[in-house]
Amino acid sequence: MVIVLLILRWTSEPFGLDIFSLLYPFFDMINYLMEKIAVRNAKKYEEEGDYLEAAKWYKYARQLENEAKCYEKAGRFHEAAEIYSIAGLRNLAAQCYEKAGDYESAADQYQALAERENKVYFWKKAYENYKKGGNTIKAIECLWEYAKGNPECQRNLVQLCSELEKEVLKIWERTMR
Repeated sequence: MVIVLLILRWTSEPFGLDIFSLLYPFFDMINYLMEKIAVRNAKKYEEEGDYLEAAKWYKYARQLENEAKCYEKAGRFHEAAEIYSIAGLRNLAAQCYEKAGDYESAADQYQALAERENKVYFWKKAYENYKKGGNTIKAIECLWEYAKGNPECQRNLVQLCSELEKEVLKIWERTMR
């Protein structure tokens, strides 16, 4: 096939024709039809309840959000979170990481959201997930950022830090036994 195209290109150049420019619309049409078929198959499998097969077809159609939704419906939260992260939907990725029990990754997603969107709420979510994941140092850092952006929280900061300190002491005592 490549040899035929090269021969056509070589023979068409003296006449001012470029066979590749003539074939681009044809390939675009084939690509469009393939994506349409993939979406139709994905919807069929999704209606049947075979979410993993539907996710595969959505992948062929390059529809990341629908692919991730299918993985989420199938209970494969970690795969869904990774796809949401690739698609740039960090909030949904963090929620899926939480459902999967990967609190460290969920907190990382929330922290990135807090830094990018400059919203205090995400610092609190990052704090909660780092705390669930057992990373108290990063939890305190997120709590500090949350307190900087929320004046009401500054009053409660001492209480929250003392709670974390008690947890750190419990962990220390368990490891020293």
